Amino acid sequence: MYNYLKIYQQYRKDLILQIQKIKNDELIKIVEAIYNCYMNDKGIYIVGNGGSAATASHLACDLAKIADKFGKGLRAICLNDSSAILTAIANDIDYKMIFSDQMSRVSQGGDILIVLTASGNSSNIIEAVKFAQENNIYSIGLLGFDGGEVLEKLDNYILIDNYNYGVVEDVHLSICHMISLMLKCYFVNSKGNTFALSLT
Repeated sequence: MYNYLKIYQQYRKDLILQIQKIKNDELIKIVEAIYNCYMNDKGIYIVGNGGSAATASHLACDLAKIADKFGKGLRAICLNDSSAILTAIANDIDYKMIFSDQMSRVSQGGDILIVLTASGNSSNIIEAVKFAQENNIYSIGLLGFDGGEVLEKLDNYILIDNYNYGVVEDVHLSICHMISLMLKCYFVNSKGNTFALSLT
């Protein structure tokens, strides 16, 4: 009989390893970019496919409610949340344009695009990042595998170099929670333009 416990043991090992490999400075750069976006009254657009779409929606929810108690809210929008809009664009224009077409209608220079993708090769993700490149929108990626085609097009990224979708998506969600928690601490502890959160 197959030893199914080996699956759990390997999964746990890979998950712990990938979380341990996340660098403090990578997270801080993303948090600073999001905070500066907030301070400049800009928006954040988040996209993903499949399981990553669920994580994108989760992150948008967390970011949107973070700053409420400190005054103005943070404008964070998940572009894969509306099935009506997605299917309209896919049907009338092209599936690969489902995110970039939305961005062309609502985004502006100085905004942020966050893409979540395991393979980095989805055409709709690539088109969204291309649009960001062409329109002065800062692009951040949470990637998996080898980063795929989108890696070289991003302004900033964190790569989870594992080929198990579950591990990659689990770590991406953990990173999203880390970012949200760090932003909360930033709002509470920051003084002027000094980044006050210290990681050890």
